[in-house]
Amino acid sequence: MLELLKAPSPTTQMHFETLLSMSELAGYWKWSNELLQKLGLDVNTTNSKLAGQHMALSGQLNGGVWKDTTWKDVVATAIVLW
Repeated sequence: MLELLKAPSPTTQMHFETLLSMSELAGYWKWSNELLQKLGLDVNTTNSKLAGQHMALSGQLNGGVWKDTTWKDVVATAIVLW
């Protein structure tokens, strides 16, 4: 339990401060390659995966499975809230 009360390492503190300085509003970060890099994510891989998810949700994959707009809205809302 005492380990939880220790101060963060200087490196952790620096990363945290960098992320905070990049925020536009409380809890909002503008999507950018710089943000992905600061989070330790590969920019190309992340963008590719997100593009695939977007295509799947928008019905551009599987011959337009998501023709029912209501279901598409429900699924998209659930993903955002999750």
